[in-house]
Amino acid sequence: MLLDQLEDQATFTQAEKEIANFILANLFQVQEMTASELGRASFTSKGSVFRFCKKLGFSGYEAFKRSLTNEYNEKKRIQLILEKNYIHQNTTVKDVIAIVPGLYDNVISQTKLLLKPQVLTRIVQKLKRTSHVDIYGVGVTEVCARNLAFKLQYLGISCSVHTTINEHYIHSIDTKSTVAIILSLTGGNPLMIKIANYLKKFNQDIFGIGGIIENGLSSYCQEYIPIFQKDAILSLEVIYPVLSMNVIIDIIFTSLMVVDFDTHVSNALKVANKRMRT
Repeated sequence: MLLDQLEDQATFTQAEKEIANFILANLFQVQEMTASELGRASFTSKGSVFRFCKKLGFSGYEAFKRSLTNEYNEKKRIQLILEKNYIHQNTTVKDVIAIVPGLYDNVISQTKLLLKPQVLTRIVQKLKRTSHVDIYGVGVTEVCARNLAFKLQYLGISCSVHTTINEHYIHSIDTKSTVAIILSLTGGNPLMIKIANYLKKFNQDIFGIGGIIENGLSSYCQEYIPIFQKDAILSLEVIYPVLSMNVIIDIIFTSLMVVDFDTHVSNALKVANKRMRT
């Protein structure tokens, strides 16, 4: 997310840090400023602002400002949701019924901010062309893996779910024509990292969905989609990553359906007609 990049500053020059710090301290005002005004206010220059925007992956200052405005508005909206949806010892069932949809809204919004369309596009294109998909998960992520497998099979994509390494199976398949999708809520599950490391030796395409940690699963994947994670109490932390992962699975499923829309509509009509005749 853009605000996270502005806060991280690991690869920023001193001038870029000055620009980032000014933006973070004046988020609302920056939305109305020109590049020249931001350069003067941050004691840098208009050119430094343009170069900064390019470094962050934007075509120009206006594109950067639109993204900043969207993320600022989304975070303000989420903050209001969280302030309203506070759980305590006097929370009633009626309160919970009102609160949980707000939690879902929060997770979906935060997940949306993490998604990169270009990464999803590459994954969808590869899944459309592959001969088979192997999905890896264990525990809660095995349930997510089976959810993904069911939806891929619905679209006619051959796939299977694995909870460990089957070395004989891997040696018997053409790994260059298959795709592996590895799921980990934390991004640090030792078994999932071991599987990714093993598959990497066979030059298999590896896509990951999960948390981000240093030297975690993301380090072994060609493409990686981060999920939203949040520290919480009362076991509510279980809601966030699982829901976020399933939101991403549904986005992949829907994107694949759109790519070959006419075929899937035709298949759906055939199924509906067959059901009517029986």
